[in-house]
Amino acid sequence: MTLDVHVRNGRTFLATKLFLPGRANGLGVVFSHGWGGAHLFDDLHAFLADTGVTVASMDQRGYGQSSGKAVLAKWPEYATADALTWTARIAPRPVIVVHARGDEVVPFAHAEMIRDTGGARLWDFPGGDHRLQTIDRPALFERIRQALTAA
Repeated sequence: MTLDVHVRNGRTFLATKLFLPGRANGLGVVFSHGWGGAHLFDDLHAFLADTGVTVASMDQRGYGQSSGKAVLAKWPEYATADALTWTARIAPRPVIVVHARGDEVVPFAHAEMIRDTGGARLWDFPGGDHRLQTIDRPALFERIRQALTAA
């Protein structure tokens, strides 16, 4: 089941799609892919919900149904822009960075820096593109599910 909600941030409302499992297993994921790309992964979110994981997929300010203006300078207000800082603070929960070596938008070196600085595990997909459209997505989804439930 999906539910559309709005999360308030000051005077701005962020459109969020909740993917609610029929039988929740106590795990939850907040998903935000760049500036407006969150719903490119709705197939992953639905898969996770089918396995008991609750997923909140949000559109950033000024994208999709979210209000406000898309201003990259305001991105740090969400405390998620600096992956080198927040990755190290997530411990003891595991951090996994899923990145394609062939990403045409974000260089693979960025993922390596997050791994090396923040202690994250890095899953490298040599043939993948930025949206992971060129890989075996069902196999990735199952791998993510296994990593979530093992943690």
